[in-house]
Amino acid sequence: MRKEKDSLGKREVPADALYGIHTARSMDNFSAAGDRLPSELIHAMAQLKIACARANVALGLLDKPKGEAIATAGERILTGELDDQFPIDVFQAGSGTSSHMNVNEVIANLACEALGGKRGDKKLVHPNDDVNKGQSTNNVFPSAIKVAAVKSSPLLFEQIQQLVKALKAKGKEFKDILKSGRTHLQDAVPVTLGQEFDAYAAALAKDLVRLRAARKKLFELGVGGNAIGTGVNAPEEFRARVIWELRALTDEPFETASDGIQATQFLTDVAEMSAMLKLLALDLLKITNDLRLLSSGPRTGLGEINLPPVEPGSSIMPGKINPSICEAANMA
Repeated sequence: MRKEKDSLGKREVPADALYGIHTARSMDNFSAAGDRLPSELIHAMAQLKIACARANVALGLLDKPKGEAIATAGERILTGELDDQFPIDVFQAGSGTSSHMNVNEVIANLACEALGGKRGDKKLVHPNDDVNKGQSTNNVFPSAIKVAAVKSSPLLFEQIQQLVKALKAKGKEFKDILKSGRTHLQDAVPVTLGQEFDAYAAALAKDLVRLRAARKKLFELGVGGNAIGTGVNAPEEFRARVIWELRALTDEPFETASDGIQATQFLTDVAEMSAMLKLLALDLLKITNDLRLLSSGPRTGLGEINLPPVEPGSSIMPGKINPSICEAANMA
């Protein structure tokens, strides 16, 4: 164990831990969820730390060796090799200060070692004064949420496109299969099975349009705005330089928030992305429930389509086949 000191006094920290005393106290305080923050969010904070370190060096606010050591430490976090150094529970101090300081401490200790020091030596690289220079949890954490969402969403978009393509292919395959269209689950008017699958594809294509539009609003970041978004305690050019560095690092068109205070106080853009994801989920739920109903039976249900059997559906009736994939998608 090693001893570290903060404003509350001294505390022991595991000698091999890259995190420090703030993280150790947070581990004592928070355990309600039993789950950590997603690694995507930790990595997004690391990207912001890299951009801020490079901006601070460019503006003469950090000496070059220290700034480069901080940036290199952030790059190591991005590899995923250090994910076990971020143990704090997802239910923590309201603004995310605990995990933000966790990132600051890990980067500070990595940078300290790179410069020839020992873990916990804050005189060489300080988690607040150096790694967090020009920053605050109030702008780093919300910005990290946006960065993580921006970086994660292309994979989702690709999967939606593949699903739309598959549904359209089924629509073409089934274009001549006539069946009953139903209202209130009662027979109504004729429709083809192909038309139903084309409608599924059209619904998800609309979801993709909504998601892409919501993603664009996530490019505006409040990083550099500090405690309340005014940019206090940082030079005026700091925000723009951080965004420039982040663009170079991520190859994404991030931009400085037009109103830093608004970007700090309001997370409506993130909520909109969440809402669009919920609409996608709603459409997927409708589709999976339709498929389950259409495949019901085989003798006493609708039995209009057959879903691929993937496993025996029952422990007591081994020959029974359930719509397992649709049910898994439904739960997700």
